[in-house]
Amino acid sequence: MSQFTNAWYLQMQAKFSKGKSQLDAPAQSSKLATRETGKGGLNEQIAEWCKAQWPKWVILSARTDMPSTLPLGAHDMTVFGPYPKIILCENKSSKGKRTIEQQHWARYLEILGWQVHVVQSFEQFLELTK
Repeated sequence: MSQFTNAWYLQMQAKFSKGKSQLDAPAQSSKLATRETGKGGLNEQIAEWCKAQWPKWVILSARTDMPSTLPLGAHDMTVFGPYPKIILCENKSSKGKRTIEQQHWARYLEILGWQVHVVQSFEQFLELTK
């Protein structure tokens, strides 16, 4: 397995992001998301931002167009950035609240040392990427 140096990574990141801000992303606004899914929803905004990074950040998430096979209460997205950055997101609209199952899931992961972040806006997600 090849190892890349931090200097090489920074050089490639600079090369591929010329003229682009790391925070460039579709539909950035200071408002909370009106919906999680669908065109322009929070999930889509996060996915587009992750694709725009170099190297691309990877997202694991359940499909939203059919019943999930994930455990009841599981968070919406696991976002993998450059090592060791991992973000567990429970995306909610401005009025959305965690279900009791989601609260239990988040508490169990907390016991294991992980935090599930409730994200209600794209700006909140960007804060987690720093």
